[in-house]
Amino acid sequence: MLDFPCGDLYYISASLTNVVNYNDLMRSQEGTKELLESLERLSEHTKKLKLQLSWNASIEIRKSIAEQKTDIIQIGTMIAELQKRVVEELDTTKCFFIPKEKIEYLEPEWLYGTPLAIQFPSAWREIQRAGRCYAFGETTAVAFHLERGLEWGLKSLAVDLGKPFAKNSWDAHLKDIEKELTARYRAAGPRTPDEQFYSEAAAQFGHMKVAWRNPTMHIEAHYDDNQALYLIVTVTGFMKHLAERGLKETT
Repeated sequence: MLDFPCGDLYYISASLTNVVNYNDLMRSQEGTKELLESLERLSEHTKKLKLQLSWNASIEIRKSIAEQKTDIIQIGTMIAELQKRVVEELDTTKCFFIPKEKIEYLEPEWLYGTPLAIQFPSAWREIQRAGRCYAFGETTAVAFHLERGLEWGLKSLAVDLGKPFAKNSWDAHLKDIEKELTARYRAAGPRTPDEQFYSEAAAQFGHMKVAWRNPTMHIEAHYDDNQALYLIVTVTGFMKHLAERGLKETT
């Protein structure tokens, strides 16, 4: 996906409009300088948009003007061809608009440097993917990536409790975790703060399994913008909590 701010698209149009007025601009030294500056801006933005033919044409015109080897009629012909190329290449290019309120979920820096990103890098990448899906309106796909991210948290919880994570089933791992916690409660009496944390985390995973993971695996589940954002906020907060309590990704 090409990152191309809307402002740059405007500057292509504005620069091209100025270039088309070449006939007036080239009547003075100052005007010629302005024309060259407009062509330079146009070159910059066509390059960013990967409009290769338009970029080539703009470079050729700048070179011709700078070397003063081409008369004004020939320059006009070249500019007309440049305008045609820009329009044709833009017609074959799709531009997607990201609403301002969703841009933060599109950026790769989202959550960078947080305990979540440091302790759970693979989960963080899944949450990043979920953010991009949200930004582009693929709201049901948000849930898929978040559940993949959550699985790293479930694995870390099981391993921290000394349980292997080799089964392809959340339910099986949650049962293993529950058995381990029950054994600890019986042996130690009152719950320790760590056991309380484990118990609460396991309960949260159980709720998420029933409410989101299981339905997401079937075709009936769909999520709108509000639901997808709620999932992002909730899962992110939960994974940050696990990281802040010392759990981390395990291979």
